[in-house]
Amino acid sequence: MNGEEFRKITVWLSFTIVKELVSQCEREYLLPRQIIARGLGQNLGEPVIFRIPEQDKWYLRDYKDFSALQQRKEIWRPLGDQKKVYLSILSQIVKAMPKKFDEVALSLHGTKRAYFGRSRAEIEAPPSKSNEAAKIPDTDRWASVNKSGDKKQKTLSDLMRPLGFSHDYIELISWAPCRKWTVFSSGDCKIV
Repeated sequence: MNGEEFRKITVWLSFTIVKELVSQCEREYLLPRQIIARGLGQNLGEPVIFRIPEQDKWYLRDYKDFSALQQRKEIWRPLGDQKKVYLSILSQIVKAMPKKFDEVALSLHGTKRAYFGRSRAEIEAPPSKSNEAAKIPDTDRWASVNKSGDKKQKTLSDLMRPLGFSHDYIELISWAPCRKWTVFSSGDCKIV
Protein backbone atom coordinates (compact mmCIF):
# COMPACT_ATOMS: atom_id res chain seq x y z
CA MET A 1 0.00 0.00 0.00
CA ASN A 2 1.45 3.40 -0.86
CA GLY A 3 0.44 6.95 -0.04
CA GLU A 4 -1.57 7.33 -3.23
CA GLU A 5 -3.92 4.52 -2.17
CA PHE A 6 -5.14 6.47 0.83
CA ARG A 7 -8.25 8.60 0.88
CA LYS A 8 -8.38 11.94 2.63
CA ILE A 9 -10.79 11.98 5.51
CA THR A 10 -11.58 14.43 8.26
CA VAL A 11 -11.12 13.14 11.77
CA TRP A 12 -11.90 15.19 14.83
CA LEU A 13 -9.26 14.62 17.52
CA SER A 14 -8.61 16.28 20.85
CA PHE A 15 -5.57 18.53 21.19
CA THR A 16 -3.88 15.95 23.44
CA ILE A 17 -4.14 13.26 20.75
CA VAL A 18 -3.02 15.57 17.94
CA LYS A 19 -0.08 16.79 20.04
CA GLU A 20 1.02 13.19 20.68
CA LEU A 21 0.59 12.29 17.00
CA VAL A 22 2.77 15.23 15.91
CA SER A 23 5.27 14.45 18.66
CA GLN A 24 5.62 10.84 17.45
CA CYS A 25 5.99 12.06 13.86
CA GLU A 26 8.78 14.42 14.93
CA ARG A 27 10.52 11.84 17.14
CA GLU A 28 10.41 9.01 14.58
CA TYR A 29 10.34 11.01 11.32
CA LEU A 30 7.16 9.33 10.13
CA LEU A 31 4.00 10.60 8.46
CA PRO A 32 0.78 10.83 10.48
CA ARG A 33 -0.78 8.05 8.35
CA GLN A 34 2.20 5.81 9.19
CA ILE A 35 1.85 6.40 12.96
CA ILE A 36 -1.85 5.54 12.72
CA ALA A 37 -1.24 2.47 10.50
CA ARG A 38 1.41 1.15 12.88
CA GLY A 39 -0.96 1.65 15.83
CA LEU A 40 -3.51 -0.47 13.98
CA GLY A 41 -0.94 -3.19 13.21
CA GLN A 42 -0.84 -2.36 9.50
CA ASN A 43 2.10 -2.34 7.10
CA LEU A 44 3.58 1.16 6.72
CA GLY A 45 3.74 0.70 2.95
CA GLU A 46 7.35 1.60 2.13
CA PRO A 47 10.35 -0.47 0.96
CA VAL A 48 12.38 0.94 3.89
CA ILE A 49 11.23 2.73 7.03
CA PHE A 50 14.13 4.98 7.92
CA ARG A 51 15.63 5.62 11.31
CA ILE A 52 17.05 9.13 11.42
CA PRO A 53 20.20 9.19 13.61
CA GLU A 54 19.68 10.68 17.05
CA GLN A 55 16.25 12.03 16.08
CA ASP A 56 14.81 10.79 19.37
CA LYS A 57 17.38 12.92 21.26
CA TRP A 58 16.27 16.22 19.78
CA TYR A 59 14.33 18.42 22.14
CA LEU A 60 10.71 18.07 21.11
CA ARG A 61 8.77 21.27 21.16
CA ASP A 62 6.02 21.52 23.73
CA TYR A 63 2.99 22.72 21.83
CA LYS A 64 0.57 24.56 24.09
CA ASP A 65 -2.46 24.69 21.80
CA PHE A 66 -3.74 24.13 18.27
CA SER A 67 -2.47 27.51 17.06
CA ALA A 68 1.10 26.53 18.03
CA LEU A 69 0.72 23.32 16.00
CA GLN A 70 -0.62 25.28 13.03
CA GLN A 71 2.41 27.57 13.09
CA ARG A 72 5.02 24.81 12.99
CA LYS A 73 8.02 25.98 10.98
CA GLU A 74 11.02 24.14 9.68
CA ILE A 75 14.27 24.30 11.65
CA TRP A 76 17.42 23.44 9.69
CA ARG A 77 20.07 21.05 10.93
CA PRO A 78 23.71 22.16 11.25
CA LEU A 79 25.84 21.20 8.20
CA GLY A 80 27.72 18.41 10.00
CA ASP A 81 24.43 16.82 11.03
CA GLN A 82 23.11 17.14 7.47
CA LYS A 83 26.00 15.02 6.18
CA LYS A 84 25.52 12.41 8.91
CA VAL A 85 21.77 12.06 8.26
CA TYR A 86 22.27 12.02 4.47
CA LEU A 87 24.82 9.19 4.69
CA SER A 88 22.66 7.28 7.17
CA ILE A 89 19.65 7.36 4.83
CA LEU A 90 21.83 6.20 1.94
CA SER A 91 23.26 3.40 4.09
CA GLN A 92 19.78 2.14 4.98
CA ILE A 93 18.79 2.09 1.31
CA VAL A 94 21.96 0.26 0.22
CA LYS A 95 21.59 -2.38 2.96
CA ALA A 96 17.90 -2.97 2.15
CA MET A 97 18.20 -3.09 -1.65
CA PRO A 98 21.84 -3.08 -2.85
CA LYS A 99 21.19 -4.13 -6.46
CA LYS A 100 18.35 -1.65 -6.97
CA PHE A 101 20.46 1.07 -5.33
CA ASP A 102 23.30 0.43 -7.77
CA GLU A 103 20.95 0.44 -10.78
CA VAL A 104 19.51 3.82 -9.86
CA ALA A 105 22.30 5.58 -7.93
CA LEU A 106 25.07 4.98 -10.43
CA SER A 107 22.95 6.66 -13.12
CA LEU A 108 22.53 9.86 -11.06
CA HIS A 109 25.06 12.61 -11.74
CA GLY A 110 25.43 16.28 -12.52
CA THR A 111 27.10 17.78 -15.57
CA LYS A 112 30.58 17.34 -14.05
CA ARG A 113 29.94 15.57 -10.79
CA ALA A 114 29.32 11.93 -9.92
CA TYR A 115 26.88 11.59 -7.01
CA PHE A 116 27.62 7.95 -6.18
CA GLY A 117 30.36 5.43 -6.83
CA ARG A 118 32.17 2.34 -5.60
CA SER A 119 35.33 4.30 -4.66
CA ARG A 120 36.43 7.73 -3.53
CA ALA A 121 38.25 8.12 -6.86
CA GLU A 122 35.01 7.67 -8.85
CA ILE A 123 33.44 10.58 -6.99
CA GLU A 124 36.45 12.91 -6.87
CA ALA A 125 37.74 12.16 -10.40
CA PRO A 126 38.18 15.00 -12.92
CA PRO A 127 36.54 16.98 -14.39
CA SER A 128 34.99 17.63 -10.95
CA LYS A 129 37.55 19.68 -9.05
CA SER A 130 35.67 20.28 -5.83
CA ASN A 131 33.66 17.09 -5.31
CA GLU A 132 34.17 15.60 -1.83
CA ALA A 133 33.41 11.92 -1.29
CA ALA A 134 32.46 10.10 1.91
CA LYS A 135 32.01 6.38 2.44
CA ILE A 136 28.39 5.36 2.96
CA PRO A 137 28.48 3.68 6.41
CA ASP A 138 28.50 -0.12 6.55
CA THR A 139 28.69 -0.44 2.73
CA ASP A 140 31.29 -0.42 -0.02
CA ARG A 141 29.65 2.59 -1.74
CA TRP A 142 30.66 6.24 -1.73
CA ALA A 143 28.63 9.45 -2.08
CA SER A 144 29.30 13.07 -2.94
CA VAL A 145 28.67 15.06 0.25
CA ASN A 146 29.76 18.66 -0.26
CA LYS A 147 26.56 20.00 -1.70
CA SER A 148 23.84 22.21 -0.32
CA GLY A 149 20.89 20.85 1.63
CA ASP A 150 18.60 21.56 -1.31
CA LYS A 151 20.82 19.47 -3.61
CA LYS A 152 20.96 16.63 -1.05
CA GLN A 153 17.16 16.73 -0.97
CA LYS A 154 16.91 16.57 -4.77
CA THR A 155 19.44 13.72 -4.97
CA LEU A 156 17.55 11.67 -2.35
CA SER A 157 14.25 12.38 -4.08
CA ASP A 158 15.66 11.34 -7.47
CA LEU A 159 17.08 8.18 -5.88
CA MET A 160 13.97 7.15 -3.91
CA ARG A 161 11.38 7.71 -6.66
CA PRO A 162 12.38 4.74 -8.88
CA LEU A 163 12.93 2.54 -5.81
CA GLY A 164 9.19 2.41 -5.07
CA PHE A 165 8.72 4.88 -2.22
CA SER A 166 5.44 6.82 -2.02
CA HIS A 167 5.44 10.48 -3.00
CA ASP A 168 4.63 11.76 0.49
CA TYR A 169 7.34 9.61 2.16
CA ILE A 170 9.91 10.77 -0.43
CA GLU A 171 8.98 14.36 0.39
CA LEU A 172 9.39 13.72 4.11
CA ILE A 173 12.62 11.68 4.06
CA SER A 174 14.40 13.60 1.30
CA TRP A 175 14.24 16.69 3.51
CA ALA A 176 15.38 14.85 6.68
CA PRO A 177 19.08 15.76 6.24
CA CYS A 178 18.10 19.44 6.26
CA ARG A 179 15.20 19.67 8.69
CA LYS A 180 15.27 18.75 12.37
CA TRP A 181 11.51 18.28 12.40
CA THR A 182 9.00 16.76 10.07
CA VAL A 183 7.18 19.38 8.03
CA PHE A 184 3.91 18.13 6.59
CA SER A 185 2.30 19.28 3.40
CA SER A 186 -1.35 20.23 3.70
CA GLY A 187 -2.22 16.82 2.22
CA ASP A 188 -0.38 14.97 5.00
CA CYS A 189 -1.87 16.61 8.03
CA LYS A 190 -4.13 19.64 8.12
CA ILE A 191 -4.87 21.13 11.50
CA VAL A 192 -7.87 23.43 11.42
